[in-house]
Amino acid sequence: MTKIVNYLLACIKFQEKIITLLLVLLTIKNIFPKSDGPIRKKYRTLQIYALPIIEVLKKFD
Repeated sequence: MTKIVNYLLACIKFQEKIITLLLVLLTIKNIFPKSDGPIRKKYRTLQIYALPIIEVLKKFD
């Protein structure tokens, strides 16, 4: 009987260690908040196409 109790206590202690580790891993994200500063991202350069050629049409009678 004492072997079963000791085994169950060892299982509970092991589970407690796992739970505390998982809690630490889940809460560590909230410890370091993200900064509200601007994002420095390189964008593509703006490409401008040439203007279209506009021709004046002749009017025929």
